Amino acid sequence: MGQFTTSLRRPDRLSFDSCGPLVFVLALVLTAIAYSPGLGGSFHFDDPGSLQGLTNVVSWSSALRFITEGIAGPLGRPVALASFVPQAHAWPVDPGTFLYVNVCIHLLNGALVVWALHLLSLARGVEAPRAAWVAAMSGALWMLMPILASSSLLIVQRMTTLSATFSLLGLIGYLFSRRLCERRPITAIVLMTLSLVVGASLATLTKENGALLPLFVLIIETTLLSRPTMPRFRRLWSVWFAVVLAAPAVALLVYLALRVDYSESTVLMRGFSSADRLLTEVRVLWEYLFRAFLPISSTLGPFHDDYPVFRDWLDASSLIAVGGWITVIAAAILSRRRAPLLSFAVGWYLVGHSLESTTLPLELYFEHRNYLPLVGPVFALVSGANAVRVSRPLINAGLAAYSLVLATVLFSTTSLWGRPALAAEMWFKQHPDSTRAVQYVAQQLYRAGDLSGLSRVLDRFAEAHPQSASTAVQALFYSCLSGRDETSYPKRLRSIRARLPEAKFEYSMFEAVRQLYRAASNGECKTLDRESVYELAAAIAAQPAFRSVPIMRHNLHLLMSEEGFARRDLDMTMRHIEAALAANYTMTTLIRAVQMLASAGLYSTAQHFVEEAYAHQPRNPFRAVRWNEQLAQLEQAIKVAAND
Repeated sequence: MGQFTTSLRRPDRLSFDSCGPLVFVLALVLTAIAYSPGLGGSFHFDDPGSLQGLTNVVSWSSALRFITEGIAGPLGRPVALASFVPQAHAWPVDPGTFLYVNVCIHLLNGALVVWALHLLSLARGVEAPRAAWVAAMSGALWMLMPILASSSLLIVQRMTTLSATFSLLGLIGYLFSRRLCERRPITAIVLMTLSLVVGASLATLTKENGALLPLFVLIIETTLLSRPTMPRFRRLWSVWFAVVLAAPAVALLVYLALRVDYSESTVLMRGFSSADRLLTEVRVLWEYLFRAFLPISSTLGPFHDDYPVFRDWLDASSLIAVGGWITVIAAAILSRRRAPLLSFAVGWYLVGHSLESTTLPLELYFEHRNYLPLVGPVFALVSGANAVRVSRPLINAGLAAYSLVLATVLFSTTSLWGRPALAAEMWFKQHPDSTRAVQYVAQQLYRAGDLSGLSRVLDRFAEAHPQSASTAVQALFYSCLSGRDETSYPKRLRSIRARLPEAKFEYSMFEAVRQLYRAASNGECKTLDRESVYELAAAIAAQPAFRSVPIMRHNLHLLMSEEGFARRDLDMTMRHIEAALAANYTMTTLIRAVQMLASAGLYSTAQHFVEEAYAHQPRNPFRAVRWNEQLAQLEQAIKVAAND
C-alpha cells in the first residue's frame, strides 16, 4: 500500500494522475454517504434460513455450533457465519446492526480493490502516479455501482462480500509476492502459492465461489502480465503455472460439464433444463452489464424470481445474444496481444460468473452475483481511457462526472431499500409477477396491522397467477386471521387442491401450509378443520414438483405427523416421521421419533432407530462430532427411561 502514496511525493504538475489518493478518500466518503439511507432496511427472504440459529447463540459453545453446523452450501460457510455471531443480540429485531457491518465490509473491499488494482497497474509497467489514479478511479466506480447495492443490503449476502474480501487479500498477496520473481524466484513462488491457497481457502469457506481465485489470477497472467524472467527457473514456472493456475481451470470445466445433465426432479423443481438455463444466462450476462454501467434505480432490487426462461435457441434475440458472446470471446482471444485490456475484461467477467451463471441449477438472476466479476470490466474501462493520449484530462473529468452519476443513482437506490414499506410497494409494481415481491408486500402490510388489505393483495395475485399455489394458501391463512369471508374457506381450500397439479415449486409453500394448519388447530379458521389442512398437505407432498425436493417432502411429512399425534395415532405419527427421515435425515426429526417411541414404551425400537442413525453421519466433520455426541445422549436417555 506504501507505493500507492508515492504520487503524493512526486507531483511534477497538477494533473488527474496526481490525485489518486484524494480520489480514493473521496470515493470512500461518497460511498458511505450513498449507502447510509439503506441502514434503515429490513430482513429479506434468504436471511432466516441461514441466520435463525442466532436465536440460540448464548455462549461460546452455542456460537461454535452455529458456526460449524451451517446448511448454506456444501461446506456450510463457517467463516461467513462466524462474522454474524457478534450481532446475535440483534437477531431478529434489529436489521440495522447487520447492515452497518455489511456496509463496512463493502468499504473495506473498496480499499482492497484499489490496492489490488494499483499493484496490478504497477506490474503492467504503468508509472506510479498514473497507476494510483487508475486504481482509485476504478475502485470509485466499482464501489458506487448501484447494481451492487443488494450485495450489502441483503443481509445474508455478506457471504458474497466477505468471500470477496479474502479473494482480494489473496490477490494482493499474490501480486506482492510476484515482484520477487526476478531476484528470489523460489521465495516468490512459495509466497504466491501460499497467498492463493490461504486466500482461496478462506474465501471458499465463506462462499464457494471463493474457489475461483486461481482462475482470476490465470486471467491476469494470460492477458495483462508478461511471463517473469526467471533464469534457470523457467521450467519451474511452467510446472507451477500448470499445477496452481491451469489445473483448477480444467477441474472447474470438468465439474461444470458433469452438471449439465439435470435430473427429472431438478427440472421439476426449477422449471427449466440445463439448456434452458444456459440460453437464459447468455441474456442475463448481457443484462447485468447494461444495468451495471447504465443503471436506472427503478430496474434494480432484490426480486427477480419472475425472470423469464428462454428456451428457443433459434429465436432472433437468442441468436443475437449468443452470437454477441461468441464474437466478444473470439475477439478477446484473437486480440490478446493487441488489446489485452479487452481480453482481461471478458475473461475476468466470465470467470467470475462461471459457477453461478452456467450449468449449476441455481435460480436465474441475482444482482449480487456481479460483486467481483465487475472489477475486471471497470478496471479495463478506466485503464483503457487513460491509455488514450489525446484529451486525457477531458476523459478523466468524464470518468469523475460518471462516478457522481453512479453515486446519485446509488443514493436513490439505497434510499428505497431503507424505507421497507415504500420499497415493498415499488418493487411489487416493478415485478408484478414475482412471488417474493408480493410476499414482501404482505410482510409489510402485516407489520402495519392491515390483515384485510394483505389478504386482498394475496388473493389478487393468486387469481392472476394460478401456478402460485403457495400464495393462495397464504391468502387463505390471512383471511382466517382477519375473519374475512369465513364461509368461503372450504371452497377456497378445494380450489387450491384443484390447482395443485399445475402448481410450480415454491419454497414458501411449507410455511404457508404450516401457518394454515396452526390456525385450523387453534380455531382461528372457524370453518376449516385440521383434517382438511392435513389432506391439503398430503396432496402437496404427492405433487411431483414438491415431491422432488427432499427438504419440502421432509417438512410436510413432519407437519402431517402432528396430525397423527393429535389423533393419538402412533402408527400414523411414525409413518410420517419415517417418511420425513427418508426424505431428509435430521437429528431433530430423529429425536422426535425416539421420543414418540419411548413415550409408547417401545424402547428397543427407539434404540434401533438410534443405531441406524450412525450410518447417516454428516460429511461435515464438525457436524459429525456433534451428531455422534447427540446419538450417545439419546442412547443414554433410552436406557434411563427403560429402567425407570
